[in-house]
Amino acid sequence: ISIVLQIFPDGQTRFIEYLNARQQEIKRTRSQSWEGSLFNFAYSLAVGDESVDGVVPEAITAHTIAEAFRVKSGNVNNTLRSIGFDTEVDNIKVPRKDGSTVRKTIRKLVVPSHQVWQEITRRYWFRDDDSPPPTCPDNLRGSKWVDPQTKLTPAPGSVTNVTDVTALKNVLPE
Repeated sequence: ISIVLQIFPDGQTRFIEYLNARQQEIKRTRSQSWEGSLFNFAYSLAVGDESVDGVVPEAITAHTIAEAFRVKSGNVNNTLRSIGFDTEVDNIKVPRKDGSTVRKTIRKLVVPSHQVWQEITRRYWFRDDDSPPPTCPDNLRGSKWVDPQTKLTPAPGSVTNVTDVTALKNVLPE
């Protein structure tokens, strides 16, 4: 690497371009792996790009994905858990063929946190247009999901750096 950087005047730029292209290739390969295929299908179901019998599911289950891939649901469950998914028990309305609904207890697939979602999408989300990873759909968020904190901006005229006790006394109610 040091020779490339020394011999070619644009060696650093070439090397960085190579690394970026290689990273894109790795991300493409991961997105097409077994884990990536399951993740991307689960995401497509969650946002409605895919459906089961013409219905977008309220909750994503390993059983639903397993039917599409013609594998055992335990295999799907174990694979998705290995990349960061969890399962939670939930009560949902399931449509019947006659148009009515019935309540059913299921084990749905969820992502436990924003950080885990970022890790999963960093590894398995790929688009040729290099678009940023999507936000986690509500029906994939776990019950303990907490949105990341946003930076709070102080209100105009508020004290942000108090070094004088009298300035603080004027701002705080008694």
